[in-house]
Amino acid sequence: MNLQGSRILGFLQPGAGARHRSPARFRRWLSTRAENFQPAEEVLDHAVRHRTRHMVVVLDQVSNLRNLGSVCRSCDANGVQDLHIIPKRSAGQSEEEAYDRSNKKWASQDFKKISRGVDAYLSVHRHLNAEDCAQQLRGLGYKIYASSLHREAVDL
Repeated sequence: MNLQGSRILGFLQPGAGARHRSPARFRRWLSTRAENFQPAEEVLDHAVRHRTRHMVVVLDQVSNLRNLGSVCRSCDANGVQDLHIIPKRSAGQSEEEAYDRSNKKWASQDFKKISRGVDAYLSVHRHLNAEDCAQQLRGLGYKIYASSLHREAVDL
């Protein structure tokens, strides 16, 4: 480990600067705890092997790229493989136009930055409307649970 790496790792530990006054002392301290860390390859292999298709996430009418990127990162972090997206339609806009606009947003460089690239590891399914999405998911054997924050929402 080089001197720069020692300094970086030293900052990761609370109060490390006070306890470890030299890089050599910090390396000794770290080596006594190294057995508790898993190599990155093992962590990634575990995450890939344990992705699930028992649950999927469906986003209906999400237009904010930051929210979409956040959900992508959450799906990736929690091992959810499938993400279904139903685009938001503007007044007077057809389903096909909304779908095309959604695809352009998804492919934008801004979205790639916001999602931090995890969208490349998810299976993303786009639908024209909620009925199409629900029909496809029921056909695959999924039970559908939904939540809404609208005041007019009705329990099903």
